Amino acid sequence: QELSRTDGSYYRSLPLLQRIHDRMFHTMSDASASLMHLNLDTSACDSMSRYGHWDDGGWNLCASALPPPDQPCVVYSFGINKDTSFEFDFVRRHPHCTIYAFDPSIGRETGDDFHPRIKFFNVGLGGKAKTEEVNGVIWKMMTLAGVMSMLGHEWLDVLKMDIERSEWGVLGDMVSSKKWVHVELWPVTQILAEFHFSPDAIEFEKNARSMYLLGTLEKGGYRVFSRDEDRPFSYPVNIQVSNSSHARVHHVLEVGFVHSAKYYKKALR
Repeated sequence: QELSRTDGSYYRSLPLLQRIHDRMFHTMSDASASLMHLNLDTSACDSMSRYGHWDDGGWNLCASALPPPDQPCVVYSFGINKDTSFEFDFVRRHPHCTIYAFDPSIGRETGDDFHPRIKFFNVGLGGKAKTEEVNGVIWKMMTLAGVMSMLGHEWLDVLKMDIERSEWGVLGDMVSSKKWVHVELWPVTQILAEFHFSPDAIEFEKNARSMYLLGTLEKGGYRVFSRDEDRPFSYPVNIQVSNSSHARVHHVLEVGFVHSAKYYKKALR
């Protein structure tokens, strides 16, 4: 009956305590992490801290990778819904940082800022620049390079993405970008992303593409300093990552990457 356990409806039908047990004790094995290029590197970050809520809406951040107070600090936060606990906690702890928050789904207009240092834009992030209609509302979607060009930024200290499966298109666009050419040249110190995986066999090609993108991050020098599997809405699944390999993973993972070689990148500009 193992295959039935890869279906989300199976977990939603279980008693609450059983669901909590399964989330806590079905953690990713070292073998699965290695297959997925998501090995946790405890040496990657000198000082990690939780920002915002402890449950959904909060994120683990490598605080030691942020620039010192006498240098500018730029943070992009894509996908905030109606929870700004991460953003407000961030600017409270790091007054020298400015956060640019983006979300086309909450009915808020560009310029309706949350705080002098939390700027808001009614824009979504995707792998292609386009407009699309969602539930009768027109969403403006932009690529990361397009947003950075619009705002005049050359470097991001933090890129946070909680964008419901669009993260794969964004990473694909960044990998194939003619602007940055190689991952080693990406102008981003750390990446916080919510990743979505599917257990369905028909999704094999998508999962294989995801493994390629995660492998490209790893080869480019990004290290996993945080891997949060215990999300209240996530459940463990088996996914096929190659013709002969399967991995056991929660279908939603919040992962933090940091590029240690870019800690002091401003001194190298």
